Amino acid sequence: MKKRQKQKKIILSRGFSLVELLVTISILTVVSGVVLFNHARFNNNVLIENLSYEISLTIRQAQFFGWQVKEAGGGFGEGYGAHFDSNSDEFLIFADTYPAAPNQIYDAGYDEIVDRFRMTNNNEINELCFESTCDASTLDISFIRPNPNAFIRENGGGIDRETAEIRVISPKGLVKKIMVNKVGQIAVQEI
Repeated sequence: MKKRQKQKKIILSRGFSLVELLVTISILTVVSGVVLFNHARFNNNVLIENLSYEISLTIRQAQFFGWQVKEAGGGFGEGYGAHFDSNSDEFLIFADTYPAAPNQIYDAGYDEIVDRFRMTNNNEINELCFESTCDASTLDISFIRPNPNAFIRENGGGIDRETAEIRVISPKGLVKKIMVNKVGQIAVQEI
């Protein structure tokens, strides 16, 4: 009799019941869904943050070129700058080689493009702001030796601004801002 009970016990404990299997599959499905949903949001955040830092490094590179003795087309009097256009999917570093004199803005056809950067993954420039006014379509930040200060100009104008913000947005609505001030400080912040 004892032998029969032992055999019965062994037979009953050989596998999973249908209920146990369904519970396990549903738990794995929920966990996988949460992980995939958060991964997409995390990936989007990383992409917009990388773009923000790429823009800040571009401005820093223009600053470095402007302070050093890098020579572009005409001589050592020209400066270097970063040009941003809210209607374009790219931004660039330029050498301010305007024929008459450096004017601290990007003049298409006259100034030499040193490097060109393209925004990817449908990220874009959302707004270009100057001293809390966000209606500019272009922004030029340039540096001319021996002046350590930045020349911040909007819409190709000749007025030097104290601060500028470049706001970039991802397709999912994440917004980062890159702040630049006249003394050349650059900061990336989340809005």
